[in-house]
Amino acid sequence: MRRKLVGYMLSMLTVILALFMLGSTAHAKEISVTGLTAGNAIVLDANGKPVTDTSTLNDKAGYQLTYHWSIPDSEVIKAGDTAIVEIPTYVSIDHDVVMPLTDSAGQTLGTFTYTKGASTGTITFTDALGTLNSRTGTLSMNAKGNATATEGSAEITKSGLVVSSGSDGAPTVLGWHITVTPGNNSTVVVTDTLGPNQTFIPDSVAAQAVQIINGIQVPQQPLTPTVATNGNVITFTFNNIHSPFVITYNTKVENFNPADTAKWHNTAALDGLGVDATADITYGGNGVSGMTYTIELTKHDAATKAVLAGAVYELQDSTGKVIQTGLTTDSQGQLIVKDLHAGDYQFVETKAPLGYELNTTPVKFTLGGIKPEVAFQVSQDDVKQPVVPTTGDVTLTKTDATTKAALAGAVYELQDATGKVLKIGLTTDTTGQLTVSGLTAGNYQFVETKAPSGYQLNAAPLPFTIKPNQTAVVTVAATDEPVTEPGTTEPGKPGEPGITEPSKPGEPGTTEPSKPGEPGTTEPSKPGEPGTTEPSKPGEPGTTEPSKPGEPGVTEPSKPGEPGTTEPSQPSLPGPSQPAAPNPGQSGLGQPALPGLIKQPSTGVNGAGGTVGNGVTTGMNGFGTPTGSDQSTSAGYSHGTLPQTSEKQTPLWVILAGILGLLIAAVGIGYRRRA
Repeated sequence: MRRKLVGYMLSMLTVILALFMLGSTAHAKEISVTGLTAGNAIVLDANGKPVTDTSTLNDKAGYQLTYHWSIPDSEVIKAGDTAIVEIPTYVSIDHDVVMPLTDSAGQTLGTFTYTKGASTGTITFTDALGTLNSRTGTLSMNAKGNATATEGSAEITKSGLVVSSGSDGAPTVLGWHITVTPGNNSTVVVTDTLGPNQTFIPDSVAAQAVQIINGIQVPQQPLTPTVATNGNVITFTFNNIHSPFVITYNTKVENFNPADTAKWHNTAALDGLGVDATADITYGGNGVSGMTYTIELTKHDAATKAVLAGAVYELQDSTGKVIQTGLTTDSQGQLIVKDLHAGDYQFVETKAPLGYELNTTPVKFTLGGIKPEVAFQVSQDDVKQPVVPTTGDVTLTKTDATTKAALAGAVYELQDATGKVLKIGLTTDTTGQLTVSGLTAGNYQFVETKAPSGYQLNAAPLPFTIKPNQTAVVTVAATDEPVTEPGTTEPGKPGEPGITEPSKPGEPGTTEPSKPGEPGTTEPSKPGEPGTTEPSKPGEPGTTEPSKPGEPGVTEPSKPGEPGTTEPSQPSLPGPSQPAAPNPGQSGLGQPALPGLIKQPSTGVNGAGGTVGNGVTTGMNGFGTPTGSDQSTSAGYSHGTLPQTSEKQTPLWVILAGILGLLIAAVGIGYRRRA
């Protein structure tokens, strides 16, 4: 009986163990995950740019292979469930890979494993994602191209990989591989610049010559370069090298965060040859679950810490991509955003509260963890805007135009742009300045109304502008010219007298002056009928008929034509020849002259003209012509006065009347004798 009971219990235990094993085997399954096929892989070059032509991927260059995956909400994930990752045929991964997939809080979602040379890798999930919704993530790893590189005159390529990891799968040591083709250069200097978060391990350096056969590096003799370091820059110098060679060295990982997809960067260059190469080591993957989180932002005054309403923000992801806009703080100074997945985000203010300056500094935060019910909180302060003046000031500086010395006492008026006077009597002080304050925005001009003492007025308008919200004083410069002193030039000296010889008077005697008519040539008219024979018209003289002669007197008249006993004085200047003695019997050839009463007038420069008596000028023929006004003769003596003797001429009509009277008297006497 006892044996039967023990056998029964062993049978039951065997069944239980078998059921447990079957259950465990049934639990581990391959789940449906999208984005992990070879066609979904994205290849990036060393500069982070997508490679579109995958057939050209160089076997000496490093590339980043990235997948973006997602799990349907209907898929239930349990610990141990797996997903297959396909490796494209145009790349190869020349090392084993074991790396975790974590969320932003560092929680492990699964592990990716890959064996060198395999065509696929595997993600093994934990139960962290469970039945959550919106489960997505990325997976990135390093790879090399499969196309054989063509050899050139000088060439350098670089790649890297994770050499070792800690117990938690985090990388601890990175390995870097540099291939150099020196071409015709016997001395080669390779300069390698390490990126951040890694430290050079000096004793890890190894170098050897290689022979490349069908794209495969066949090791040759080892090389010993000279190695120098300067901070994060490592220099490898090779002498007497003529074949391709390889350099390998390791770096220690610093500041690794398992929540991030890590990337380490390196650049190698051939000094003086203008050839360089870059490489990245990318490690890790990430994922997000259906957990959602809440974030609260509170806005404060920077000085008083009072809450501020009306600040407007936009929500961005870690790359700056806008997720939500128009998020505005309420009366409590807060804004709240819900239902955000784990990840990195930032708030950026797009509009400040009224009276405050815009603060564009991003407010960064990270959501994640196992307590989604607790809201994350951030805050930001804003600074009040400075008081902006509504008016502006202007200062005018007056200086000497040449010496630039300050000028006091210049008086100006202020006008608007249309010339309307706004202020008058604005006067520069001892520093040459005047200032007007409290001007509203607009266009103005200064106009000088009084110059400083000793300076010329400069009335040209000096325009200036007061701008809105202007804080700086507007400056205007003005200059004046000194008053010009009277000239010191000596007045011109008068011309020396006698430089020009006066013209000589006409030669005397060139033209004989007409002799006075002989008396008696023409019979005088009978008494009582005088004037029957009109005398010749000397320039139309004698418009008045001569009066009738008076009755003949008892005294015998003197015979006409008797010359005076006094000879006329000779003129002091050269003049016409001495006039002939008067001939009272001749008429019509010139003006008769009584002896002793008048001398023949002088001729002009050519002896053909002169002035006689009351403004009568003799012409070329000696006839008198009235001029209408008294004039001086060319000889320079005055009207009515004979030259040389200063005797006054007797008026013509008196002479004519006298002659006529003598003639009448002579006729009367003769008539009586006959009777």
